Amino acid sequence: MPADSELLEQAEVSLTALAEQSWIIRADNHPVAEVLRRSCRLAGFEPTIAYESHDYQEAQAMVAAGLGIAIAPRPALTNRRNDVRLVPFDTDVPAPTRRILLARTETANPLRPRSR
Repeated sequence: MPADSELLEQAEVSLTALAEQSWIIRADNHPVAEVLRRSCRLAGFEPTIAYESHDYQEAQAMVAAGLGIAIAPRPALTNRRNDVRLVPFDTDVPAPTRRILLARTETANPLRPRSR
């Protein structure tokens, strides 16, 4: 959220309290955008998408300018702007999550060099 958001007065924010907010999402069908849409539907509303960004730094700049709010995975926030604030979700709806899967073939072990 922008550093001057009135919502920052709350310790935690329920997703339903954000139903009237404009959202900034990742562009090009990014998985985090789908997590937002799915979570909002669970909370009983469709998010209003104001802008799409191509990276998290761009999304943070839009949030800082007051163009909307955004969600991002924790690793994407290691370079957080000082004019953007993080707010935890309340427990009224399960926290937005995504699953990351890893696959490998049984015949190839990338950690072990192949013998010749």
